[in-house]
Amino acid sequence: MEYVQNAAAGTAPLTPLRPCATHTLHYRCKLLVVGGGSGGCTIAAKFARRLQKDAVIVLEPSDVHYYQPLWTLVAAGVTSVASTRRSARSVLPSQARWLRDSASSVDPARQAVVTTNGTSSTMNTS
Repeated sequence: MEYVQNAAAGTAPLTPLRPCATHTLHYRCKLLVVGGGSGGCTIAAKFARRLQKDAVIVLEPSDVHYYQPLWTLVAAGVTSVASTRRSARSVLPSQARWLRDSASSVDPARQAVVTTNGTSSTMNTS
């Protein structure tokens, strides 16, 4: 099941979306970031500051974010794995829309991404 949540929603519960067979969800955005890791969060935050609310979509299925650059200190015994863990909501930019799903196909020619749950997102370049 797909869940959509705005990163600024705070502690509001996730809203399940149940598209019927004849209707698939479609989102338009200026920038779609596939992956909410450190790189995805950085790019999303940079562009979300300059664009309108929800013009940036982050496609990330996990509700947990691990700050992997800190893992070198975990390996050295300086810190714990738990210290690298944050909720995805806390690290994603509040101006971005968070789609809790993963990409199943990318069509660069159409500037479109389809998720594993059938949701499509296209980039609006105008």
